[in-house]
Amino acid sequence: MKFDEAMRPVDYMIVEGNPAFEEMTGLRNANGKWVSEIAPGLEQHWFDLYGGVALSGESVRFENPADIFGRWYDVEALRIGAPEAYRVAILFTNITERKQTEARQAALLELTDTLRDLIDPEEIAGASSAILARALGVTRAGYGVMNLSQETVTIARDYNAPGMTSIAGTLKFRDFGSYIDDLARGETVVVTNTSTDPRTMDTAEALAGIGVSSFINMPLTEQGRVVALVFVNNVTPRVWSESDVGLLAEVAARVRIAIERARAAADLEDSETRYRTLFNEMDEGFCVIEFFDGPHGPDSDYIHIEANPAYEAQAGIPDVVGKTLREIVGDEAQSW
Repeated sequence: MKFDEAMRPVDYMIVEGNPAFEEMTGLRNANGKWVSEIAPGLEQHWFDLYGGVALSGESVRFENPADIFGRWYDVEALRIGAPEAYRVAILFTNITERKQTEARQAALLELTDTLRDLIDPEEIAGASSAILARALGVTRAGYGVMNLSQETVTIARDYNAPGMTSIAGTLKFRDFGSYIDDLARGETVVVTNTSTDPRTMDTAEALAGIGVSSFINMPLTEQGRVVALVFVNNVTPRVWSESDVGLLAEVAARVRIAIERARAAADLEDSETRYRTLFNEMDEGFCVIEFFDGPHGPDSDYIHIEANPAYEAQAGIPDVVGKTLREIVGDEAQSW
């Protein structure tokens, strides 16, 4: 381990790694090299954990993600050799598939439970974004409505990890790269590093300005036309797995269904409101009645199910709903 003057861990060297080390990290010919050389961008928590073992001599066992590898590891670390050598033996296995499966199942279950009671499209977008971000461990997630003719996306609400700034509002795709061309064709855009991807390398600085170094944008279509997208951003480069993209696809599909359901409910409510307004304001008397068997045989009486104000006024019968004909006119009911 390498420490600075304040004994804070800042780097470590791979003294010796077996073939499994290369297979599970993807790092080749790592022996004798500092991690800062072969895995720049590795999260500080790895240095802190191993540095703590080197200094204290206390072994640790933990599960942690390494975002730059796009993998999860089950790790056991213990100090070896003389204390002043600051050497640590690391035994680890790749548990990415298990963690991804667990996270995916938990996220979809939570999403199903959450969306069941939501009817506002903005609330649906906000809730699903938070669940997706937590499941994937990203710094931002959201839903946006696309305008292909203007090449813009309008984000009503997004989820942002602590310290991140919201990008809610209307954004122009061309300000951040050329990948709008892929989205317009209905293709999912997966960028692992904005500084090296040809679609974003010229705008990497602009993307960094909104906290994006890697991202996935998944378009949603209606009747063959791209109308919206679900996205996840990460503040550091990240190798996105097939499982990551798969979870995003499942969330996107459920969000689309939920939003369509919300729109249908809103349309129904609007239609009901228009009907009720017309019903209450029309000049003609209008009522809905239901016949039932009365004292004079089948269908010899009826009850008022609905009646508008004009009907009550013209009939001279206030609060008529719920009343039967015989309650109102008595023996004259038969003539009706």
